[in-house]
Amino acid sequence: MTGRDVVRATLDRDEAYDKDPQGDPPVSVPRYRRAVRAAIDVLPDVVTEKGMRRSDGDFEAYSAGVRDALDAVADAIALVVDGPGDPGDPGDPDGGGPARTAT
Repeated sequence: MTGRDVVRATLDRDEAYDKDPQGDPPVSVPRYRRAVRAAIDVLPDVVTEKGMRRSDGDFEAYSAGVRDALDAVADAIALVVDGPGDPGDPGDPDGGGPARTAT
């Protein structure tokens, strides 16, 4: 199971909790904040260390591509965090539904 699989499964459980809140939520608000910070704080050198060795020119080009990809992820998060609410999401306070409280 990849990290993306784990995140998607957790989000699915969290959305199900919003529809039928039984017990504790799968993810707390502080944990969401930590997860978003972890995602936007990833640096290109952390990603490139996992790859194979590259020449200096290849490393610079690869690093630029990684920076662009990480910036695209941060931009996608920013659009959701700072954008208009989702009227179809009952857990989105900007969408008119009940907001979740921190646990």
